[in-house]
Amino acid sequence: SFYTEIVMSEPIEDAVVVYTSANLDDIFEEGGSGWWVLDPRRAEKLKYVICVQNKNGPKSFNTKTYTANDGEAFVVGRLSGVESSDHKEDKTRVILKFSEYTEINKPNKWDGSRNPVRYVNSSVFLGMDMEKDVKYNPMPSKEEFNLQPITLMEVKERLAKTLGVDIKQISISINY
Repeated sequence: SFYTEIVMSEPIEDAVVVYTSANLDDIFEEGGSGWWVLDPRRAEKLKYVICVQNKNGPKSFNTKTYTANDGEAFVVGRLSGVESSDHKEDKTRVILKFSEYTEINKPNKWDGSRNPVRYVNSSVFLGMDMEKDVKYNPMPSKEEFNLQPITLMEVKERLAKTLGVDIKQISISINY
């Protein structure tokens, strides 16, 4: 008798998912997402980085507000490179650099795992085709990002956090 056996295989991993306390401004400032402990050789073979918001982690460099709700996938970056980090405490960490990004809104994308890094097939994980269903924007250069205007409220929030005082104690006057 003749028969055909169909073997179902796992979808090919094309993305790394990171559970990050960074917001979109932090990602622009870094040029991607960092400071991850992962296998750079494995990561370099991937196409995308999917950032899922972590409101419970350290915000050591995040001086702004969160971009999304906890556990929500909020940005996908096209991976352009994996660079060694200049992280002061751990030189083995890497930054996943983006050439382009797109903002998304996909809630409940973190399963509670303690490891903040995992590898997935982006289409299966997000339920969308990362080439056909989304429009990517070029990443702003550091110069472009640093020249973006900020509001007085953002200035007050940053000053309050830096100085360790309540925002109500910050008063700004402009004379012109």
